[in-house]
Amino acid sequence: MSCRQNGVLCVWVLVCIVVSVLDVFWLQPSLSDVHCKRCACENSLGSLPARRDQPAKSLQSVHTTKRLEPAPNVMTSRSDVRGLGYLDKLSRDRYEACKPRQRRPSTQTVQCHDLTFQEGKNPIVALASPPGSGNTWVRYLLEQATGVYTGSIYCDTDLKAIYPGEKVVSGNVIVVKTHRYATLQLPSDVQEALGKTNYDKVILLIRNPYNCLLSEANRKWNVDSSVSNHVGLASDIFLTDITRWNQFVLSKSGAWLAVLRTWLKQDHMPVMIVQYEKLVTDLRGEMLRILNFLGQQVSNESLDCAIENANGSLRRTRHLSVDPFSKDNNAVIDRVLEEARPILQRYNVSYSMPVIVNAEPPQRTS
Repeated sequence: MSCRQNGVLCVWVLVCIVVSVLDVFWLQPSLSDVHCKRCACENSLGSLPARRDQPAKSLQSVHTTKRLEPAPNVMTSRSDVRGLGYLDKLSRDRYEACKPRQRRPSTQTVQCHDLTFQEGKNPIVALASPPGSGNTWVRYLLEQATGVYTGSIYCDTDLKAIYPGEKVVSGNVIVVKTHRYATLQLPSDVQEALGKTNYDKVILLIRNPYNCLLSEANRKWNVDSSVSNHVGLASDIFLTDITRWNQFVLSKSGAWLAVLRTWLKQDHMPVMIVQYEKLVTDLRGEMLRILNFLGQQVSNESLDCAIENANGSLRRTRHLSVDPFSKDNNAVIDRVLEEARPILQRYNVSYSMPVIVNAEPPQRTS
């Protein structure tokens, strides 16, 4: 069918072309404005290809609960990951090298912000903890309060789809997760690229070692494939295997003490202790302490949103109904606590054996 046969259609096509040209070369509107002006044409003629070179509105602040746009000239390879253009080559390589186990939408039920990597040369802050202390939960809280991704020295493929900053170690993330205790140093490739050896600050997250070990056992030995290993429960098969469980208690309680010794005995970088138990009882107060240590000022609205939606999707809300700790296990952990006492006293922290409510000892096998 020629234009002469259907002059109305031809005129409509020409109008759409003119509008698109004006959008690109003259008006320079936001991406949402472009979509609104093109929607009538798309309904009649089909979808038009997205323009990758269209600059977006400037990112005014990450400390607001308003919907955030990518910063100018920041090109992203994934439409839902903002601020990739702020990453240097090494950080971008580390980001790309860590792939999610399966691509899926974020399972977080509420997002207080459209998250982004932050711009500039910011301090690299370690979020150090023994495994099972709530590191993943604190990452979620900080992201919701600040609007900035958190990073990690690891590549947890289960977490990558929810925490895009997984494996990124730089000042472009608000904190960097680490469980290391043999060294305080940055990963070797980061040291070489940045010309620095250590983190700039440390937040040490600690938890009563009894509950810490239970949490790590749940993560390590969860066999329910329908839930993430970060929220599942350990199988009785592992908890009742005396040899396996005793080795676990000995190893992980020793690691708990080693993390404290490593990060609290150094004196060349600022350190702040955060107790998991205080986060549970006074979340607002502890979050304000953490944000102040990070030099982050957030709106009351942002903090309220983070607190009101504090659990997220990766905080375990179910707990074991058995107490797997034998008298021998208690003796091991109590010795660790005794060794840790002089270190913790400097920070007014003390721990003892917790009471596990409604728990019965499991039926053990040799």
